[in-house]
Amino acid sequence: MMTTNLEYYKVFYYVAVCQSMTLAAERLMISQPAVSQSMRQLEKALDTKLIVRCARGIRLTPEGAGDLHVAFEQLKEQLYKEGLFDEAHKKPLPRFPERIAVVTSSAGAAVHDMIRILRRRYPLAKVILLPVRVQGAEAPPEIAGAIRYADKWKIGDVIITGRGGGSMEDLWAFNDERVARAIYACETPVISAVGHEPDVTISDFVADARASTPSNAAEIAVPDQVELRRQLSDLAERMTGNEASRLQALRERVDALGRKRVLTDQLAYVQDKRMELLHLQQRLGDLENAEIVRKQKAFTALAASLDAMSPLKVLGRGYAVARNEAGQVLKSSGETHIGERIHVTLGSGGLTAVVDHIEEARNGG
Repeated sequence: MMTTNLEYYKVFYYVAVCQSMTLAAERLMISQPAVSQSMRQLEKALDTKLIVRCARGIRLTPEGAGDLHVAFEQLKEQLYKEGLFDEAHKKPLPRFPERIAVVTSSAGAAVHDMIRILRRRYPLAKVILLPVRVQGAEAPPEIAGAIRYADKWKIGDVIITGRGGGSMEDLWAFNDERVARAIYACETPVISAVGHEPDVTISDFVADARASTPSNAAEIAVPDQVELRRQLSDLAERMTGNEASRLQALRERVDALGRKRVLTDQLAYVQDKRMELLHLQQRLGDLENAEIVRKQKAFTALAASLDAMSPLKVLGRGYAVARNEAGQVLKSSGETHIGERIHVTLGSGGLTAVVDHIEEARNGG
């Protein structure tokens, strides 16, 4: 049956005390029965019934209840409310990491699998192992400390932390709040790789990336050199094709220029320009002649107009112009007197006469 929250607080307190008692017993060589008796006394004082498994670290289960699952859900809800799982806080993984820090046990098969895959996929990256215990009471502080150390001293461009598969108790170090907060505070991107595909830990929620297995973490952390070589080969092929096309176009342009007359005949350019100059001269001469003809026609028309208005034309039709001795034109008979010498201009030539008779002007004439 399910216990109350108060009972779980008792459980966690019990765990802390039992862990301390067990470690002290191991170091001081105190017999396990003595430790067990002390635990039973503490159990009676807390008024709860627990089943105790003492290994390197103590894992407790309230009788009839999945205490680890409940503790997992409680911590998960707490950290979620604090924002440790926010996607906005998660950092992108570097595309081409130069150094990879691995926080895991040096004795497990997981680390060997990760190193093998990392070397096979991306041998350019340097793998730095920070060995820690991944199970037991000492595991959480060691894991958290190694993560903080790797981040502080920039041991790697990315950190992988995790372990191989196991029971919920075996993976419990990665459900520890200290590990979760160390991952959250880490400025270096962290990949959580705990257990197998179905296994989910608090570290998975806090980390910047979650891998289903340690081997999968190695695949996520680095690119595949085979794929990179293929991409580089494709790029090289495209670049070669583009350059070949460009060179072919330039070659054709050079060939076309080589066939031009200016290059095949060194004087062709001069001769072409000479022909252009002659053509321009001819056009200029034609324009000049046309302008002269136009001006001549205009001049002839103006001369004809002036000639038509000339007094000589009037005289040519039988009229004459008379002037007195002063040279003034006589417009009426009253402007002269008898005996005055006058000069008469005719249409052709002229004469001088003496006035011997004057006729008065007629009315209307």
